[in-house]
Amino acid sequence: MWRIPFIPEFIELNRLTRKEAPGELVKLSNGYTHYQLCGPEDGYRVLRYD
Repeated sequence: MWRIPFIPEFIELNRLTRKEAPGELVKLSNGYTHYQLCGPEDGYRVLRYD
C-alpha cells in the first residue's frame, strides 16, 4: 500500500479563487470542495481533493 504524505492547505474559496483554481469545484451541503483528476489519460488516474 502506498502512503502519500498530506499537507493541508487552507485557502479561502471566494469568487476569485474558485474562478482561478485548477481542477473542479463541487458544492456540498457545507460548502465547496476542490478536486483534480491526475495521471495519464491511458493509465491509472488519481483523485486529489482538498
